[in-house]
Amino acid sequence: MDEAQTQLRVEITLGLWAKEKAFCLEHLQISTAFSDHYNFYGKMGTKTFTIDFTDLEEVIDIHTDGLKFFTYCADSFDLLSSTIETAFLWLGGSGYTSNHFPVFGSRPTDYQ
Repeated sequence: MDEAQTQLRVEITLGLWAKEKAFCLEHLQISTAFSDHYNFYGKMGTKTFTIDFTDLEEVIDIHTDGLKFFTYCADSFDLLSSTIETAFLWLGGSGYTSNHFPVFGSRPTDYQ
């Protein structure tokens, strides 16, 4: 924190050591109530990056609720199908559902 304790610099180090899929791109999202920060990694190993938080409300939120981390691994097919399905959500209703193309149908995410 700075001297006035109104700004916060966060240094994050993480280790990516095992991939679920051969062509997996690791997605990392760090969120507060006010902002989201995204990083993408294709190679394994130790990764370090820094985020500066300069908004006082956001600094207070971090001290109160902490940072939220979301991560998932997706290959190019997963990203393509997710992008198409997300595009269909903008057409209205709850999205496009097809019996002919089940890849793009509405269904829960297949977590392992």
